[in-house]
Amino acid sequence: ESLLYIPSIVTMALATALLPAIADALAQKNDTLVRFRTQEAFRLTILVGMPAVVFFLVLPRQLCGVIFGYAGAGDSLLIMALAGIFLYLSQTCVGILQGLGRPLLPFKNMVVSSTLRLAGIYFLTAVPGFNIMGAAAALAADYIFTACLNMADLHKVTGLTLNLREILVKPAFCAGVMGLVTIAAKGFFFGRSGAPGVSLMAVISLGGLVYGLVLLFSGAIDKGDLNRLVTIFRHYV
Repeated sequence: ESLLYIPSIVTMALATALLPAIADALAQKNDTLVRFRTQEAFRLTILVGMPAVVFFLVLPRQLCGVIFGYAGAGDSLLIMALAGIFLYLSQTCVGILQGLGRPLLPFKNMVVSSTLRLAGIYFLTAVPGFNIMGAAAALAADYIFTACLNMADLHKVTGLTLNLREILVKPAFCAGVMGLVTIAAKGFFFGRSGAPGVSLMAVISLGGLVYGLVLLFSGAIDKGDLNRLVTIFRHYV
């Protein structure tokens, strides 16, 4: 689970950076600006979180083998990664709700989802053949459930309707291309190099480069987005 939270360094920084921007729009009573900044926040979150999820899905055993020395942990990472994007969206949603002056809403959702998560871990780990995989499945379900609760509250507060083409379809396409390249690179590098760490870095670097290029050429990201991400990284990461 700790690996899955690494992209959260950026997504939580994004959520922190959102607070003054959302609060300012709210103070101006500018609902249009609130919705615009909220939409942009989700788009940037997906732009950052999507490639990380792809790496976790394509390279789970390699990542756990190099970082933890136990490739078998990658099976649990794979299950949790299926819901990884919901974890990142939920964190951004919490930041937005706090910026809107509604911090109790995500807290309430956290209490409810934590209760269900504990119940899920308790029952699923007891299922023969599940064991630790059951705990991973419970955590993945918790990510999805929490994100749905937070998104529902955000919709009630702002009336926001997301532009799925802009915030999801384009990044998903770019991440899909990156995923195909990563799969090919995985077979090439890990089949020829005796150093797993070097192979892992090569595959991730190539995949990240391809993702960035496809984002630029598809118009999914522009100079303004890059500047915002760099600013957030410098100030909060």
